[in-house]
Amino acid sequence: MRLLLADEVGLGKTLSLGTAALALCLLSDREKGTRTNSSGTNLDAQGVPAGGAPRKARINPVVIFAPATLCEQWQTEMIDKLGIPCARWHTQKKVWLDVDERIISPAGREQIARCPLRIGIVSTGLMMRECLEKEHLSGLRFGLVILDEAHKARSQQGFGPNAGEPNNLLRFMREIAARSDHVLLGTATPIQTRPEDLWDLMGILHQGKGHFVLGNDLSKWHRAAEVLPILYGGQGVTDPYYAWELLRSPLPLVNSTDEPRARRLYSAIRQDLALTNDQWQSSQPLTDLTEESREILEDELYREIAGAAFFQRENPLVRHIVLRKRTALEDAGLLTRIGVDVHPDRNLTRELQRFDALFEGKALRTSEDFRDAYREARLFGKLLSKRGKGGGFMKNLMAQRICSSIAAGLSTAKMLLEGRTVEEETEEQEIALSVESLEERDVLERLIERLERIGEDPKLQGVVHY
Repeated sequence: MRLLLADEVGLGKTLSLGTAALALCLLSDREKGTRTNSSGTNLDAQGVPAGGAPRKARINPVVIFAPATLCEQWQTEMIDKLGIPCARWHTQKKVWLDVDERIISPAGREQIARCPLRIGIVSTGLMMRECLEKEHLSGLRFGLVILDEAHKARSQQGFGPNAGEPNNLLRFMREIAARSDHVLLGTATPIQTRPEDLWDLMGILHQGKGHFVLGNDLSKWHRAAEVLPILYGGQGVTDPYYAWELLRSPLPLVNSTDEPRARRLYSAIRQDLALTNDQWQSSQPLTDLTEESREILEDELYREIAGAAFFQRENPLVRHIVLRKRTALEDAGLLTRIGVDVHPDRNLTRELQRFDALFEGKALRTSEDFRDAYREARLFGKLLSKRGKGGGFMKNLMAQRICSSIAAGLSTAKMLLEGRTVEEETEEQEIALSVESLEERDVLERLIERLERIGEDPKLQGVVHY
């Protein structure tokens, strides 16, 4: 199985991916487990009693890669909602932890390849830099790999010398996917800036046995620029010979679609060419199809469903990307419709005086102390940016923290001032931040002083108001 789950935010991607992990584990156990008869005698593949001690097939592990901030949430939801115990890798201590934060493995980088439970959860930040843990994982074969927030695995943007090159996470995921029985990716934002971003994720799914997702190396589906006009309807496909180039690699399975006429076409093609269900391409020309099958293909090329042409409905992206929208699920009766008011809206409040004290238009009102603290946070960011690597991301770290909440800003500033390390992930790397200069310490001390003067957090007060 190779799927990208691209549901809208809030539709339960974590639980969907977790449920898929449970189902795939059970199916894998059934396929690889030892068969027995009613008396408990071990049987071979033909059902004949097998001699000697029972042999247990190797069960490949499951790994879930998620941002560091989501790893604990994954572990908790898997046990609370699905009853699945998972181990979580602690990046600093180099040990596996259970859901109660207990150490359940020896310490050491090599232990990442020896997860004591069937399912392990690892921070994607660790995979964004060169480390021994990556090397140990690269030697394993996985039953299932899940990547949450998969949009972080992408080609580098811009116009520099590395533009278009895969970032560290994308490169790593391609290697891991090639050694995995199943791959599931999850993100609500598969397209970051341009439609071509989808091909980074499709390229991950394409790795592995058969390379069946996008077809062989000559398949047009590898080249986004060539097929995007077809997908969005700017270019029609009515020439059966060109259509055959698009269709024969990857050649869809009959059950890859619910559309009856498309199923009829795929079945006819496979019968004409004597292809089995595990064959995903054909090198034979269109003329090897019967006249009846060619006529079915031509009819399909001219038929539209809800305004969508054949290759807009039937293509590798549709087959391997699952996208569910809240409105569609509500219309189908699968989700309870929820009314939403967007705040702040002065027309929806009864306490105009209180509203005006908290908000100015769409913005929160802040005190002079908050504005002073924000200026210090920006100054701290400028000092960090001088360090070079990771500076661009760290430049806004403290400003983001105090805008999240006064408590978050105070906690981070005090942690740094106490000499402790704050770890953050970017799309390229995992960064460990600590105070390195007297100037940085002075700014943090002024920041803390100003934050502690603030009596009420304006963001919290806005939440309480509603």
